[in-house]
Amino acid sequence: MFESGPDASDVPPEPFIEPLEASVDAGRVEVECTGTNSQIYVLSSNPAAIHRFDPETLTFTRLGYLDCPATSPFSMAVDRFNNAWVNFHAGKLAKVRLDDLHCELLDFRNPPNGSWTFGMGFARNDDGKGETLFLSSSELFDLDSKTLEVSRVGSMNVFGMPELTGTGDGRLYGFTPDNGVVTRIDKSTGATIETHRTSAVEAGDWAFAQWGGDFWLFTRNGRQASSMVTRYSPETRASVVAVEDSGIVIRGAGSSTCAPFKPVQ
Repeated sequence: MFESGPDASDVPPEPFIEPLEASVDAGRVEVECTGTNSQIYVLSSNPAAIHRFDPETLTFTRLGYLDCPATSPFSMAVDRFNNAWVNFHAGKLAKVRLDDLHCELLDFRNPPNGSWTFGMGFARNDDGKGETLFLSSSELFDLDSKTLEVSRVGSMNVFGMPELTGTGDGRLYGFTPDNGVVTRIDKSTGATIETHRTSAVEAGDWAFAQWGGDFWLFTRNGRQASSMVTRYSPETRASVVAVEDSGIVIRGAGSSTCAPFKPVQ
């Protein structure tokens, strides 16, 4: 039975929602953007562990310790299928399932610029189908998550080695604490599109993620026992210290392209 209401011509059409994708990893079916895959994850050291960070409550929840045949983690990115990709100082790259922390070492032979340590971040592809893992050293590279082939994209006009984060609408950003600058990066050339200056500077350990339209910067300098969390709003261009003492040393961070990229009401 139909109730009276506005004329059908006045009712906006339902928005199109792209069907969930799935992949098969060693016989395990993975479905994108499920569960808590829209949160931020951070990687701590001594010992290495993965934590989930809730930007709304500003709390950390430890998921568990890493059991990878490698030590000293350096960077981390999170994909749409609830996996963390972890880079280690020893030149190892691992894929870690966030539901049980199962660790799989990945074999890639051509690291960016010959360096085995690099920043990482996924960004949604412009056609809306899939995503790409980008790597940064002094230049921008991408890594095919299926073949593990690394390809050079281009030079970046940034200081140091930026950490990377991406969004569900296809944007890629880099952050370097040498000057506290966040840059939007052209995914096809490595060129800078826009620049934001934050208060997060002079850090020996740093990590970076996007959530809710804001940038979340995890930094620690030599005077700090643990990492602090700075929230930067591109809209207001203001930096606010959200967590002064996290209680952990954060070496990597990642939010998948499932995470909200607009302000959450």
